[in-house]
Amino acid sequence: MNIFRNKGIAFFIALDLLILLSIGAAVFLLNTYRHVNINEAISNRTRAILIAESGIAYAYWRIRIDQDQSGGSMAGANIYTFDTSIPINSSLSSAWSLVVKVTEPGGGSPKTIDSIVTYPKSTAFP
Repeated sequence: MNIFRNKGIAFFIALDLLILLSIGAAVFLLNTYRHVNINEAISNRTRAILIAESGIAYAYWRIRIDQDQSGGSMAGANIYTFDTSIPINSSLSSAWSLVVKVTEPGGGSPKTIDSIVTYPKSTAFP
């Protein structure tokens, strides 16, 4: 009976455990990466909704004071557009933009306010 026959078995067991741990770490890191991107996308969408709502409030205020951005009267025109000159939080990149469009069909009909925010795709780790 030779007891030194299984000399290399410990090396292969350690190698197998190292491979399993490496696979587990890779799965953990990929899952974390995915969750960071999801959270960033949710944060961007929430921020875009808040900016769009503030654009609507801004347009409503402009309608109430009857002045466009240059200070002229809004009476008589059917479409008013307020673009990115509306101040947006300086922490946002220049890829964010806000366009608010006020449409008045005429004949005393109510005005329609459209607020559109464009923002970059979420890329936490490019």
